[in-house]
Formats: sequence, structure tokens, C-alpha cells
Amino acid sequence: MRPGGRLVIVSMTKGEHWYNGLWETIYRIKPSWLGGCRGVALLPYVRAAGFESIKRVFISEMTFPSEVIFAVKPRVARAPHGPAGTAVR
Repeated sequence: MRPGGRLVIVSMTKGEHWYNGLWETIYRIKPSWLGGCRGVALLPYVRAAGFESIKRVFISEMTFPSEVIFAVKPRVARAPHGPAGTAVR
């Protein structure tokens, strides 16, 4: 991606409300009902990759938890960091 390039990610995510837990329960019982997919919190990874101007929108449609993440690649290259803030080499 070019410096200044924009990133948009739409993904099933971890729920923010008690009723979003329904999808985690379904995944534990029968993962194939969700196509083997489960919610993943991607924001820490976008931050660790060094993106800037990050915005996250949580959406819960009929209890299904999703997130939309908007971010911009910095114009000046920086060293990437792992999700826990450790340097990636």
C-alpha cells in the first residue's frame, strides 16, 4: 500500500453487548453454522501495523456484531509493532 493509502476493513467482531454473545455460543456449539468464522477484534492489529487516523464503528444488526475500521497509511514510514506493542522484525 502506498503512503497515504486508505484502508477499510469490515469484519465480524467480538460483541460489545451481552446479546452479541449468541454468536460466540453458536460458534462453540457448531462452528460450521457460521462457516467456521468467529468474531475477531482487529483494531489492535491495525494500530500495531502503524496506521494513522483510525476510526472504528461498531454495528450490531439483529445481534450480529460487526465492525468497520477506517485507517490511513502514514506518509512517513515507521517501524511496525506487534499487537502488544513489541517491535516486529
